[in-house]
Amino acid sequence: MATNPYFNFRSTASEQNLIEDLTIEAIKTMGMDVIYLPRDFVKKDNLFGEDILSKFTSTYEIEMYLQSVDGFDGEGDILAKYGLEIKDKVSLVVSQRRFRESVGDLANITRPREGDLIYFPMGNYLFEINFVEHENPFYQLGKNQTYLLQCELFTYSLENIQTGLSGPNAVQDKVKEYAQVFTLGSVVGSTSDFYRGETLYQVAGVSGSSSVYADATATATVIDWSRDSLELTISSDTGTFLTGANQTVKGRNSAAEYTLTTIASTNLVVPENIVTDKPDGDNSLFGLDSQGVIDFTEVDPFSEGLY
Repeated sequence: MATNPYFNFRSTASEQNLIEDLTIEAIKTMGMDVIYLPRDFVKKDNLFGEDILSKFTSTYEIEMYLQSVDGFDGEGDILAKYGLEIKDKVSLVVSQRRFRESVGDLANITRPREGDLIYFPMGNYLFEINFVEHENPFYQLGKNQTYLLQCELFTYSLENIQTGLSGPNAVQDKVKEYAQVFTLGSVVGSTSDFYRGETLYQVAGVSGSSSVYADATATATVIDWSRDSLELTISSDTGTFLTGANQTVKGRNSAAEYTLTTIASTNLVVPENIVTDKPDGDNSLFGLDSQGVIDFTEVDPFSEGLY
């Protein structure tokens, strides 16, 4: 038995277009302007479907309705096994036609994609799309007019964000820094090894026992140290380090001190904590604390000195 052909509202184009126009008008009235950032794959692992390297270089402005009007969804801020995790989530509604006009036709994509980013100028938030629901509301008058985007606060993992806009770029700049390599000269004193994770400092024009951390004119964090090549990798530097025969650098914990010969920039990215402005992660702290517990100068700890 067929449905009544005189009351068929599921295939009438004029009624569908009216609902779509009203939906777009409502989003434009009650929504907000956001910036859509498509993800470009640089080195994709086709076996596991993972994006080893990715970049965000294009931006498209579009209006979306924030469905989470009462605040962030999700689990919120939780203290997990590996530290503080922020699980803020939002739900966004965007018109399918407006997305096709403002983003899809320009970026050559058919719909919002999981993994792409959305930047909120209000609050300076960057969210990652986790799931795209294309059937909500469910075939209103026989047609879907909107996408429902389930998004979570973006966790930066060394993606290259170069959009030309200060907002999205600032999210990257807050959590990363390029390391520098110091080439050292002669040792000052008897200690010759730096500790990874310790604070490196310089007192301009002062060296030896009179070099005190409280008088430091420049500081940094030790990332790596090679006594063979006399190269010291640092990040999170503040102040200006000076080079020359009378300029030395000294480890705050190890008390190792060398003359500073040259300073070179690198492409090594060191993720930083946006609160402390220090290298992110606890591995450097563990390495620093272990120096007072484990004797790394022991060559043969099992032969009782008979090696």
